[in-house]
Amino acid sequence: MRIESSLMNAYSGMVTAASAQQVTSNNVANANTPSYKTQQAVITENTNGGASVSGVTEDSSEGSAIQSIGSEGAYEYIESSNVDLGKEMVNTAMQKAAYEANAKSLKVSDQMMQQTVNLVA
Repeated sequence: MRIESSLMNAYSGMVTAASAQQVTSNNVANANTPSYKTQQAVITENTNGGASVSGVTEDSSEGSAIQSIGSEGAYEYIESSNVDLGKEMVNTAMQKAAYEANAKSLKVSDQMMQQTVNLVA
């Protein structure tokens, strides 16, 4: 593997983890929005190495029914969001670890490149 490839793979991993974290953050922000459906980032491996978010899927399962007071004062049931905050916290921890691992890989690749330049010079 060439050093430039390892730099690009690490960079794409960091961008992918950050993009996936944006989806997770959106889920957490909408946890109390009625009828909101959880979204999931679809991560794919690139043909030349690295990874990317190729899309976002939506979990179509229903949230629980919650009682609300309607516009005319009568009680009605509305669907809550289907966001599982425990799952979203696990996703956050995984995305943080992925970002940090790719940042470390980027740093090591940069150090290898610097050592190579110093050897050649």
